[in-house]
Amino acid sequence: MYSRKHIILVLSLQCLACSLFGQDLSLDSLEFVLKSKLDNRTKVDVLNQLAYNYYDINDTLAMRYAKQALSVSLSTKYPAGAKYAYSLIGLGIGLTNYKEAIRYYRISESMIVPNAEAITIDNLIFWGNLYTDLANYDSAYYSYSRARSIAVKSLLPDLMKTVYKNMAYLCVEQWKNKEALLYLDSASAIKEPVYNDYLERDILLYYGQAYLNLMEFGKSKYYFDELRPMAEEANDYYQQIECLLYQSQHCIYRGEYRGALLLGLDALASTKTYYYESQYIDVLLQLGIIYLELSELDLAAQYLFSALRLSEAKGLQHRVGIICNELGFLFKVQSKHNEALQYLNNAQAIHEKIGDRKGIAKSRNIRGLVYHDLKKYDKAMIEFEESLHIREAIDFPEGVSASLYNLAELYETLHQDDKSMALQKRAIQIEEGIGNRPYLSMSYLSLARVLIKKGTLDEALFYLKKSKDLEKSDDSHVIKRDNAFTFSEYYAAKKEYKKSYEYLQEYQRLNDNIYNEQSAEKLAEYEALFNVEKKEKEIELLTQKQRMQLAQLKLQKSQLFQQNIFISLAVLGFFLIAGGGFLGYHYYREKSDSNRQLLQLNEEIQFNLDHISELKAGLEASEEQYRSLIENATDIIYELDENGKITFFNQESKRVTGYTDQELVKTHFWEMVDPSFAKPYTEQIISLMKKQAEFAYHEVPIVTKQGEIVWLGQNVRMVYENNRLKKADVVARVITNEKQAREELVRIKVQAEKANAAKSEFLANMSHEIRTPLNGIIGFSDLLVKTELTQTQIKYASIISQSGNSLLKIIDDILDFSKIEAKKFELSQDKTNLPELCGQVTDMIKYHASKKGLNVSLTLAPNIPQIIWADETRLRQVLVNLLANAVKFTQEGEVELKIETLKNVQASETRLRFSVLDTGIGIDPKNQQKIFEAFVQEDISNTKKYGGTGLGLTISNELLALMGSKLELKSEAGKGSLFYFDLAFETEPV
Repeated sequence: MYSRKHIILVLSLQCLACSLFGQDLSLDSLEFVLKSKLDNRTKVDVLNQLAYNYYDINDTLAMRYAKQALSVSLSTKYPAGAKYAYSLIGLGIGLTNYKEAIRYYRISESMIVPNAEAITIDNLIFWGNLYTDLANYDSAYYSYSRARSIAVKSLLPDLMKTVYKNMAYLCVEQWKNKEALLYLDSASAIKEPVYNDYLERDILLYYGQAYLNLMEFGKSKYYFDELRPMAEEANDYYQQIECLLYQSQHCIYRGEYRGALLLGLDALASTKTYYYESQYIDVLLQLGIIYLELSELDLAAQYLFSALRLSEAKGLQHRVGIICNELGFLFKVQSKHNEALQYLNNAQAIHEKIGDRKGIAKSRNIRGLVYHDLKKYDKAMIEFEESLHIREAIDFPEGVSASLYNLAELYETLHQDDKSMALQKRAIQIEEGIGNRPYLSMSYLSLARVLIKKGTLDEALFYLKKSKDLEKSDDSHVIKRDNAFTFSEYYAAKKEYKKSYEYLQEYQRLNDNIYNEQSAEKLAEYEALFNVEKKEKEIELLTQKQRMQLAQLKLQKSQLFQQNIFISLAVLGFFLIAGGGFLGYHYYREKSDSNRQLLQLNEEIQFNLDHISELKAGLEASEEQYRSLIENATDIIYELDENGKITFFNQESKRVTGYTDQELVKTHFWEMVDPSFAKPYTEQIISLMKKQAEFAYHEVPIVTKQGEIVWLGQNVRMVYENNRLKKADVVARVITNEKQAREELVRIKVQAEKANAAKSEFLANMSHEIRTPLNGIIGFSDLLVKTELTQTQIKYASIISQSGNSLLKIIDDILDFSKIEAKKFELSQDKTNLPELCGQVTDMIKYHASKKGLNVSLTLAPNIPQIIWADETRLRQVLVNLLANAVKFTQEGEVELKIETLKNVQASETRLRFSVLDTGIGIDPKNQQKIFEAFVQEDISNTKKYGGTGLGLTISNELLALMGSKLELKSEAGKGSLFYFDLAFETEPV
């Protein structure tokens, strides 16, 4: 007969197999329990226990156990079993339907069962968990408190530990992180007799989250590093995903958005294996936040709205509030201020209802940014100050820093520089503790610029240097670029214009470091076209000024007319009244001067009006010129907005893509990118935006309207506003043919390298295989010559020996050549007596030279070193090759080996020149280069006449290349040749 313990063990293993191998063993398991010889109450207890154990492993199977336990307990009138089964069914249903779960919890709670404290505690814990998910924190705390009270009275340490853990999570959700740590310490303190793997992992998880919220990154990292391998070993996907999410949040707090994105995508991939709707919403929310920080607004909107729909359907008000805050910021970035305020107001209302002060602070902070954009500075001030007050109260340093920075920016806008600086310094102090390099650098530079404006240059330099120190740990050009620009402002304020200009050049260089010079002119023309709107506004202002000047001129002419009438009357009065005439004449003189001044002013105004008309005409002509240039350009020219949608394009863009005007205007560029290339292309763009790169070149395949794949080489100018991508100007050309040609070249190169390697390996193997029997032929032919033979036999045996040695030389050459070609040839340095080596080389050659009546001489300069460090064998091989060739191609005269000192590089190193001079047939100038190629001689007829493989010079040159030198040649056909090379050697005294 099986015991209860044995049955639970067997079924646990069976459920594990079901989980791992995908087999549906649940019906067999239920039948096994129901047909066992256990009594009915024990059967119910077994089924309930299995149901509880296998939630989060196989929820469907767990529900079957719980429902069967309920059925058996009701039929056998076992209230304790029924009470627990109702709770477990509620737990399972709560994964998808909270309202239905509440119904089952209430049924369980209403059942009065003696000595069922453990079941009551579990039910209260389930209630608390559900209320926590629904952000009904007061009800959750009440349920946990009741559970804790019963667990303490009943001395149930395992349940007491669970309650403390859940109360810690409740505090973390409310941003009461220090209080959460106290509950976690209480849970950790309960050691005996409790040990539950899942419970221990949960405790690690909440420790990590609490310390992460407190910005104690070292401690949070420690707990996440402890947790992740434990969760993986236990195949606990829920905790693995939670761990990835919190590690991603860690990266967000430190400004490492690329790392955060990778972790978030890993979490999303894991949800395909384990789907828990509330957790899936958290993953979508996290990715939305990350893409928002990366200015990928379309992707951010996609994830955030998906998370919002799911949260609203499930009734997760807390998640709805968090998502509404993020959407508010998204619309703020897009300058859709009304929509932003609507979402932010909704978010704040939700957060106030559930008591989430962190969420309230974020709503207020983003609303302040919206009001700042709208120039409603009084409202912005109220929002920022209230956000700061809340964040300080809940001990949220990253949020405090952000609020301080925003307030500082507002005070700077209001020209209250002292207040701005004080707030910036407070923000810097916090950010230095957090260690967020990009934001810290931004704060340093913002403060430095205010100090420069105030003329406090020494203090400004102090912060500039601190920002410059961050360059060493920054892998992008953003900090370096911003530093260069602010240094330029600093030196301009000091009137050190040369240094200011140098830093400005550095700023431009960093901006243009990936800029393609070929498209600089076209991009400049393209930018000029889109500056027309700005020029038109300037013309409008000039025209307005013209109207004012015309009105002034009209008024002046009217005044002049009135004055002329008065003067005429005064002149008439001269004839009537002498005294009056005299005064009139005097006044006439004064007004005449005034008239001349007015006429002069009139001419000046008319000149200015003519100049304005010329300027307007010139601008209109330039605009027409640029429009014509772009429309008729053979390059593709287009513009993208911050979301990647096409806002401008030329005729070539339509011709290449095949789309009409109406279709292109509605098109998102990512929709045209070849899907197989979408991921690497997106990663390129994210990398560029993270670095705030202004210019870039990349190659991307697009799919035309006709379905054809076309490769574009794109020169992109990225325009940023408030550190966010505003638009991108693109000049591109079709490079499909060039791309295919490059790929073909790479393919051919790979094939050639493989063929060359196979050839070298074949030559090496064949050379080795031939050499073995050849040594036998040479050896035995030498022995045969030494036996009693006739003269004819001796002659034949000698020919065999000579032919074998010649063939052995050829095989050695081929073997050396294949080793060099395969890059498996290594030099061995050793002490070498140079005069002795040279004497041995010439002695080896003299025998063959004497047969042709040639003189072989050795000339050593008196100052050459005696002992050098060299590969004696290979140096000898090069010299023998050169001397043997000289003897081979010389019919009369002499061959000379000469060694001379070029210079003493240092006390223990000398540079020598080795020369081999002959009086042979010489080499025609047009053939002097090709003789160094493998298997080549100057004249093909020489092969028949003189023999050889044509490898000697090639091998010699390759050996010299390994030594750091090469063969040089001076020759004239019919007058001999000079081969020489220079080598530096370490030397030692004899």
